[in-house]
Amino acid sequence: LVRGKDKVTVKFSAHPGNLAGGIYGVRTTIPHAPAASISALNLAAVATPSASNVSGDTSLAALNDGYTPRNSRDNRRGSYGNWPSTGTQWVEYDWSQPISTKQIEVYWWDDRQGVRLPKVCRVEFWDGNNFIEITNASGLGVAGDKFNVTTFSEVTTTKLRLKMDGSENFSTGILEWRVLDSGKSPEFPPKVRAGVD
Repeated sequence: LVRGKDKVTVKFSAHPGNLAGGIYGVRTTIPHAPAASISALNLAAVATPSASNVSGDTSLAALNDGYTPRNSRDNRRGSYGNWPSTGTQWVEYDWSQPISTKQIEVYWWDDRQGVRLPKVCRVEFWDGNNFIEITNASGLGVAGDKFNVTTFSEVTTTKLRLKMDGSENFSTGILEWRVLDSGKSPEFPPKVRAGVD
């Protein structure tokens, strides 16, 4: 087993006489998420999403469906967008119990039409009365084709809000937004997603 930055390579080998059929030297490469994401629980999976605006052809459910896109145009499993709204927009996660986090990861959607990468973004948490901007933020990236990792001073909250400012007159969108547990969050019952038969 060899773990690289963006993939895991698994090598199998055996002497031809030890295997039926004589298979020898099998090797496979499996893409994986960044190492930080593997060890921390993604609390977005048990959150209820909301937004300032949702395009009719997109869905809030795409924000936390657990899908890892291939690139910023990969909306095969759905996307969240706020077209035709422009300027500052937001998406929010709400939890039934307070969670603790100090890292988020955002995969921005860019359809290269009306939805483009944002100019800037920022993160706020609910303090019980108001949304407050996180402190000691590092990251806040708006690059395409990858998860943009942002770390910050740990917060305990029931709501997290991601604000984004669109570039020029473009709307903004997200393919996936992860919120990673800092190790102090409670256990949540599993969330079941059922489709229409």
